[in-house]
Amino acid sequence: MSFRIEEKIPMTVSDSDQFLESLKDKGLETLFPKRVIQSNYFDSSNYSLYRDSEEGLLPRKKIRIRHYPQANSIQHSLEIKISAIEGRYKNTIALTSSKSERMNKLGYFDSVYGLLEKKVSVNSSREYFLFKGIRINRDTKILYQDLEQKSNSFLEKDSVVEIKAPKNTSADFLLKIIPSQRRRFSKYCNAIKYLKMTSVSYTHLTLPTTPYV
Repeated sequence: MSFRIEEKIPMTVSDSDQFLESLKDKGLETLFPKRVIQSNYFDSSNYSLYRDSEEGLLPRKKIRIRHYPQANSIQHSLEIKISAIEGRYKNTIALTSSKSERMNKLGYFDSVYGLLEKKVSVNSSREYFLFKGIRINRDTKILYQDLEQKSNSFLEKDSVVEIKAPKNTSADFLLKIIPSQRRRFSKYCNAIKYLKMTSVSYTHLTLPTTPYV
């Protein structure tokens, strides 16, 4: 089990362009070609995983099936992301197309949350970079889709920059990289807020706001 530090920073597309451009002369490298990612997120009937994330409870999980549709890949993966006091880590289990289809249809049983069913998908175009041992991803064209009512979807206008660093990375070094304007951000939670407002009864539930006006 390898814990890591993760930061997600929502930015306008032009701001994220400037951010990446500012790192190019300092050693930013392209790690992989850009590709489309499709993630189906699972939750309980009362959205326990969403609620735990909104409350910031530890430990908590996000559970999804991930696929790369443009790569014509038959391989899917079950990803269980765990946030704990020590940091964050991810368990990945390879799935065949048939196993993925079965899980999407019948659900997934989690030892903590019980039976989980697919709720929303998040599709995005992802770019991959490496900067002095730190992974930097940028997601654009982020599309949220309701998997229980597929005509219900929402296109995110902003981009999201993700910074993934080893647990022992210096805080001072990270502060020099991460833009000063930061807030908690979850693509899954945003999808629920935009698409499932009538399904989730929550006293402090508010729509996400754009960080730059």
